[in-house]
Amino acid sequence: TLKDTKGNVIKVLTEEMDIDPGRLIQFDQLLKDIRKPLLWSPENPYLYRVQSEIFVQGKLVDEYESPLGFRYINWDYENDDLYVNGEKMNIRGTNRHQEYPWLGDALPKWIARMDMYDIKYNLGHNFMRLTHYPNDKYMYQLADSFGLVMVEEVPNIKSIDFDEDVQRQNVVEMIRRDRNHPSIFFWSMGNETTDAADSKWAFEEDTTRIIHLRKGVQGGDYVEHTHENLDMENLLRVTIRGWFDKDDAPEGINSTPENGQHSGNETWQHRMAMVREGSVRGLLGDNCVAWLYEDHGADREYKNCILKHINPKGWVDMYRQPKYIYWLTKVNYTDTPTVFIHPHFWRHRYSGQKRDIQVDSNCDKVELFVNDKSVGVKYPDRDSFNTLTFKDILIEEGTIKATGTKDGSEFFHEVIMPGDPAEIVLHSDQTEIVSGRNGIAIVTANIVDDAGNPVFDANNTLHWEVEGPGKLVGAPVFESDIKKCEEMGGTGYTVVPVSNVIRSADMPGRIKVTVSSEGLVKGELIINSVATDKKASWLIEPELSDEGREPITRDKSFAADILEV
Repeated sequence: TLKDTKGNVIKVLTEEMDIDPGRLIQFDQLLKDIRKPLLWSPENPYLYRVQSEIFVQGKLVDEYESPLGFRYINWDYENDDLYVNGEKMNIRGTNRHQEYPWLGDALPKWIARMDMYDIKYNLGHNFMRLTHYPNDKYMYQLADSFGLVMVEEVPNIKSIDFDEDVQRQNVVEMIRRDRNHPSIFFWSMGNETTDAADSKWAFEEDTTRIIHLRKGVQGGDYVEHTHENLDMENLLRVTIRGWFDKDDAPEGINSTPENGQHSGNETWQHRMAMVREGSVRGLLGDNCVAWLYEDHGADREYKNCILKHINPKGWVDMYRQPKYIYWLTKVNYTDTPTVFIHPHFWRHRYSGQKRDIQVDSNCDKVELFVNDKSVGVKYPDRDSFNTLTFKDILIEEGTIKATGTKDGSEFFHEVIMPGDPAEIVLHSDQTEIVSGRNGIAIVTANIVDDAGNPVFDANNTLHWEVEGPGKLVGAPVFESDIKKCEEMGGTGYTVVPVSNVIRSADMPGRIKVTVSSEGLVKGELIINSVATDKKASWLIEPELSDEGREPITRDKSFAADILEV
């Protein structure tokens, strides 16, 4: 049954067949003459659904729903452009790894949705590569509904030496699992490897998608996609959140390096996204895919990085706290009225000095105020990447405020010069979770001064405690890594805000989270763990059950121990 997005039935096909017990039968049904379907696109991701149902003697015994989107795509090989439904698409892409601190790859669905929503709607991306392996299929369901063009990649990376049969199996299983998703435009055969899977295996399974990074060992008429004409890793710069400018990096470390694979500060990353010199590979706003959305764990070591085996090139850190480049991307890729002051000079250490204050904004006009006195008006434009520089602003105690005007409305961002750290403040969007060890909450700790103003460069040692039917998943003590250099141990915490993970226990009840630090008022938060007969909200797939099913005759050639579960 073909249904539109509202559930209206468009067409129904039925077929009957007598099937002997224990046999596997394939039904082939072709839906023809779907007239003037609404097309799927990043701007209007219209989804149909195909409902497959099995009836035995008139009784429904099984069903399966598949996504369906109508769209046509092609690649202009002369100009290296993607066309969707006949219209050129300016690629605004990113990459994302499937992980979160302390949870690794085993993410609840709501974290995946949180990331994808941020990428699509807050950052304005329309294209995404899920690196370097097939992700949870829920990610592709989100991409279908959000309107994100996807690249799905087999797990071939670097020097991993897969047997050819294994490579082929990886390609076939990936494509057969996910080929119904209209959001997937590209199959990728590997990442940074000389041993990529052969593109002919993908072509044998699916002739309707573009194949990236081909390895045509057997020859054949294949078009080659590599970094020369479709680069999946642009704007690569190792950047430590909390190194706001060069003054915040450890002594002796050059945080404005010429090499983007050496660790730099947030101002440097922001600036280098707007120029074409040095080690820059691409420019913000290019028809490109940037590397990458979030910092993540990696089998890599970067010069002067705070910790080994992390890859801190993200627009947000591993705890999803934005770096300066996040705001640069937002004001250039979205129409959401935004004003963001780079706050790092608005600290006591710079009082009495004159400094250039940068503001990212996509408003029509921005006026800067210091303690309610106007110190300048500027007009954002695309040529300057919607980044404004107010020159020689005197740094003084009080408030700096940028007010943007767009379509007759005002939007603002203000920074109050913080005092000394005084109190810890806790926040969580998950104040109610399910019991039974399925519930996950992210608790974020911030530090404020006596007046309640955020101390955005605070890096006090944090002690986490949990009481009640819950468990601390992350480390109990967070010591800041901000002054470290290429060390093995750490939490990835540089400056606040920073988060930890709480998991529910078997029984329901009140979970109390306390975070303390010497000399500060401790922060407390209550999370309610509730019993439920329903599945946890992040469990999307139906639970498997043999209830009501007839057992089939097993093939005797299978070993008995394999069949026992």
